[in-house]
Amino acid sequence: MTLDAGEGIAALRRAILADAEETARSEIDQARGLASQELEAARVEARGEAERILRDAERQAEAMSRRTASVGELEAKKRLLEVRERLLRQLLDRAMAEAGRISDPRERRESLMRLLLEAAHGTGGGTLEVQTSAQDARLLTTEFLAEARRRLSRDGIRAELQPAKQPASVTGGAIVSQEEGRIVVDNSLEARLKRQEAQLRGDAWRFLCGDGCEGANHG
Repeated sequence: MTLDAGEGIAALRRAILADAEETARSEIDQARGLASQELEAARVEARGEAERILRDAERQAEAMSRRTASVGELEAKKRLLEVRERLLRQLLDRAMAEAGRISDPRERRESLMRLLLEAAHGTGGGTLEVQTSAQDARLLTTEFLAEARRRLSRDGIRAELQPAKQPASVTGGAIVSQEEGRIVVDNSLEARLKRQEAQLRGDAWRFLCGDGCEGANHG
């Protein structure tokens, strides 16, 4: 059987169309495959980005929490320090007030004698000037100073005691100085409390914090 020219052209056309259709289908399938791969890659990348953002957010939240906790601890410690200083000031003021209220003459005289002798020991002896509050200056009689000299002598300290011309602005105790002020020992109540302030501050800190307090002598 022979084909005429028209049928031959038609057959060739159908073959070309069929081949083109197959090629097109193959390219479409390939394009779909590539699109699917790209889509999956995009999904993986998106998940990774989301996880990274989440980790960053968690780290930021944790850092913020630590900063908040640190600020809270600092604020609490600041409040404790304020309360401690207020408590310490109350203790010092109360001690000064109680010392100034010693009304029994013999008790006040003996307290002055004890503090004077302590200060005189610190000078090592010699010609000593004794300065007290205006209230205690009346106790610095010739008899009182002679007794102090005898007590010092028993301790091996030779001293001549004389009252200062002007009283000191103190609540109690004595300030003893060698001639011309070469050595001055301040044994007034104010100075004694000042010397004990560090220990009192530590006691107040431990009282506020208990056993769980770090740095009991914290300044």
